[in-house]
Amino acid sequence: MRAVSISRWHRRAGWLTVALLVVVTPALAWACPACFAGKNEENRIAFIITTSFMTFVPVLMLGSLAWWVKKRLTAQPLAVPPVTEKTDLALVGPAAAAQGTTTQE
Repeated sequence: MRAVSISRWHRRAGWLTVALLVVVTPALAWACPACFAGKNEENRIAFIITTSFMTFVPVLMLGSLAWWVKKRLTAQPLAVPPVTEKTDLALVGPAAAAQGTTTQE
């Protein structure tokens, strides 16, 4: 199967089409350029409440996640076995069992 190459002209025409749709589409939807253009006080209050909700919920979610991670990391100490003078780190565990020697007396 042969790859299809797109000419430079076709690529520019595609981007021009996308730009034109971005400019024309809000006019077709009768979108207002300013969200506070509503003349009704109830609409303005609803917009403010919705905007604050959409702003603070993600911030609270990220803060809660950071708090949970911090709590989990500080609650469980790392499991590190104690090292004594009689412990040879090379001969502890399976290596010592395979050689039949242990350094613990």
